[in-house]
Amino acid sequence: MSIADAPRQFTLEEMPLAFHFGLEDYMMLTQTRRVEHDTGEIIEQILPGWGPHLKALRICATEKRGPQDYVLVWLETPVEAEVNAAWEGSPSRAFTLNTLAQALLMAALREAVPDISATACAPVPAPTKALRAALEEAGVPWQEGAMLGRQYAMLTYAPYKGSCDICFVKEDCPKLSQMRNG
Repeated sequence: MSIADAPRQFTLEEMPLAFHFGLEDYMMLTQTRRVEHDTGEIIEQILPGWGPHLKALRICATEKRGPQDYVLVWLETPVEAEVNAAWEGSPSRAFTLNTLAQALLMAALREAVPDISATACAPVPAPTKALRAALEEAGVPWQEGAMLGRQYAMLTYAPYKGSCDICFVKEDCPKLSQMRNG
């Protein structure tokens, strides 16, 4: 039986989010202590158009061990297209847009799951059958290699369950690798 033929073992609930930009997230991702004037102008120009493309869902899945909730946040295709087009014209602008998209997702995920702090990670859950089916229906399918089918998307447990110790991608995590290697 394929995922599409399986009985529906999940619900999807849209989550309203306040659209806000996390300057601290942006600076952490760019590893800078200040935002240049030109970068600030790009951010100011781009942000209003991206707000309608930020989406969030609460996924309630019926798992073998009982019900489990997850939060999925992502930016829709127009944002991906804008960032990808920027790489062809101006790599520095594209870097700014790419990092802006990542910072927006981080802020949205922290809003949806408040226990995720600025220093804690949002652990990626293992892709169960119910979770895979829910992601497929949401239009953000799970792909092999622990990837989601959107360029800008994040998925974690709700409520917060812990950090690195329960993360599905902990063996390949760049943050943990950096910590292990000093």
